[in-house]
Amino acid sequence: MAPTESENIVIEDFRRHTDPERPRKDVWCPNSNFEKSDELDFFVPKNQLKEYFDRHLEEILSALSEDIGIRFVEPRLIRDGYLKIFAILLRIRREAWIQYFLNFPSLNDNKLPFEVKPHDFPVVTEDDRFFWTSFNKCQWMFCAPEVRYTPRCKWNTQIVLPIIFKERIASGRSADTYKIRIHPDYNHLHRNNMFQHHGEEKDVFVLKTFRRKACKLYRKEILAYEAVRRSFDGRTESGIIGFYGSFEHREAFNVILEYANHDTLEEYMTTLPPPMKTEDIFLFWESLLILTRALQGLHAVTYCEGGINITKNGWHQDIRPTNILCQLSEGQSPYQCMFKLADLGLSHLIDYEQESHMALDNSGARIYSAPEAYRADSITGRCDRVVSEKADVWSLGCILAEAAVWIITGRLGLEDFRNRRAKMNSTLQGLGCFHDGLKLLGLVDKTLKDLIEYRRISDPVTDRLIPLILKMLWRETPRPYARDLWIEARSVLEVSRQGSIASPSSQRSLESISTVHPLDPPTPERIPSHGKSEWRDVSYDINGKIAILPTQNSQTNSSGLGDSQRSPPSLPTSQGSSEFSSTGRRSITELISPGGLDKAMTTSPKRESLFPMIQQTPPDMRGLARLIDFDGDVDERNENGQTPIMVAADMGDFKVVKLLLGKARLDIQDKLGQTLLHQIPKKHGGEDMLEMILSHARVNGRHIEVNAAGIGGRTPLHEAVRAGKSKAIRLLIEHGANVNSRDNRRTLPSTIAIEGEKVMALEYLLKYDCKIDPDQADRREISKDIKWMLKRYQKLPKKK
Repeated sequence: MAPTESENIVIEDFRRHTDPERPRKDVWCPNSNFEKSDELDFFVPKNQLKEYFDRHLEEILSALSEDIGIRFVEPRLIRDGYLKIFAILLRIRREAWIQYFLNFPSLNDNKLPFEVKPHDFPVVTEDDRFFWTSFNKCQWMFCAPEVRYTPRCKWNTQIVLPIIFKERIASGRSADTYKIRIHPDYNHLHRNNMFQHHGEEKDVFVLKTFRRKACKLYRKEILAYEAVRRSFDGRTESGIIGFYGSFEHREAFNVILEYANHDTLEEYMTTLPPPMKTEDIFLFWESLLILTRALQGLHAVTYCEGGINITKNGWHQDIRPTNILCQLSEGQSPYQCMFKLADLGLSHLIDYEQESHMALDNSGARIYSAPEAYRADSITGRCDRVVSEKADVWSLGCILAEAAVWIITGRLGLEDFRNRRAKMNSTLQGLGCFHDGLKLLGLVDKTLKDLIEYRRISDPVTDRLIPLILKMLWRETPRPYARDLWIEARSVLEVSRQGSIASPSSQRSLESISTVHPLDPPTPERIPSHGKSEWRDVSYDINGKIAILPTQNSQTNSSGLGDSQRSPPSLPTSQGSSEFSSTGRRSITELISPGGLDKAMTTSPKRESLFPMIQQTPPDMRGLARLIDFDGDVDERNENGQTPIMVAADMGDFKVVKLLLGKARLDIQDKLGQTLLHQIPKKHGGEDMLEMILSHARVNGRHIEVNAAGIGGRTPLHEAVRAGKSKAIRLLIEHGANVNSRDNRRTLPSTIAIEGEKVMALEYLLKYDCKIDPDQADRREISKDIKWMLKRYQKLPKKK
């Protein structure tokens, strides 16, 4: 059979429809918010291929019959098992061979992909010797595999994974972590477990990709996840991040994990104010204490294998706030969070029957490590140390201690607590450990006991948890096991709930804090004075004592403090209290310096500049957050007329922009007339930043001018087209950008796209019926792709 091909417009339309150069979003998910990632391989989703042929198959077969004389092929035969085969033949211009393939069941869709040339594959002439080569190269775009739970598998290097979104979250020495979205037609990971996800989020996962040299760590991690999955059988209350399988592909080792949508516990306590209301405090502790149950399960992993019950003794050994992920549900309180342990790469699993449940220390994070696991320096770091699962209990106790400090003293109180530990730990490299190398720091013990006395009156649970937390920080031998912690933690929560229901004071406490908005800066934190329903500012001084700061709106006596603000006898009176101004605030520099919590200012200072912290490499996020809370100037101008958020956007710093977004004005123009929106499309990753800003403005009803004229009268849309950023173009148009705006030279956005041969940018503009300058459309030197696009949208001038 001689190779023949058709140039019919119907056939060419199919080839354009399946062209790998098409925008990924148009092929994969036209109605989705997820955009393409350039590094992802192209594939055609099976359902979209079927829908296309449902509409056009008869038309294509008719065109083939007319053009190349192919005798009639019944459409039903192709639909019953040869759609992919026919699609491949159409793309490689061998469509006439469909008659041959229909004669061989061994050559139908169910046999794809052909990893080697099939025995029944056509024997072709010398003139068509590249038939198999072309077929093999093309077939993979139609053969994306369904993704199911598989503990371990190895994919062919030519396989195209059905991943339609991929964004790097973190990068480490052994692995990179990505947020991915699997095409919904191929995602079968959630159907056989109890994790509940809704909408597009059900297709979102984390992909952890290990480098080749980290093969041992990869295998160790998946063994731990496999054992835990079998032990918990997918229950959501496990408190351990969900594991959905692993695979090898193209020289990389990959683990698919559950996606947590609110970063880590560290980020959680940095960005959210502590809970104020009684119910929110209960929700937070109930969520966080699930981790004690997770430890219980991890320390005794039990599953059935071959009809035999197997129990292994395991432990995490790297528990820290950055390894605890947060999952929030839309519409629920932010304190009703699902906390999950992640990163089991350093975990141990040994047979439960072994006499000693001890193992060599794998050297997790030192700040939260137990005294028996601490490595003081590089010399001792190379020595093996024997530890047990009780090291996890210590680490979790440290995290619960910090959570208690955060709840009662706020973010600044937590930072102060960490700084004071670092000062006390000068012999331990100033790391801020909770121990001195042998035992718990006295400062930690005192701080936690002080919290019992100075909790909020709306908090009936934190003080009851302090004894449990202190038990977790005992020396190794008397330190309780995780199985005892879960029982005791649950008991404390139940008793506290019953007490809060029975006590009318809890109702009064809610009324007394009703004037405190939950989004107000949480630091310095407020606590009630003894026997009063008045609030006072509290923070810790450098010696570990709680320092009471006077309220700003109360009357003062000759010493500078109102009667209701005097410190109780058990507390030291803040030094220099008479120096407080009724309206003044101390600078952030004083607050975070040693002893700064005991110093007062005499006059209202000038609002402090954010620029130094923003321009650090990397930016000081914690210092910046504190400075914003303490009245830093978010709309200050530099010598170019730019504000801090404009500088952060210009630097491409997503996190700083996100931090400033709720405070800063969005409509300010610099000395050149440029706005925030002019700068962003030019930056790497700027499209995601643009989406965040525009969504924030729309949701919160904030004004932002998308048609502002900048340099040369160019709008943000002009800049987005010039940069060739398709997503930015769509976002700006959807938020009101004028597709026909002209700059000072009367240049349209479409003109920039045509002159710069920005085909995808032009297509987005044409979708919204943009104008085309006749002189541009009629130019002889414009590319074929531009001409084809103008013709497709009927914007090409008719020849006279």
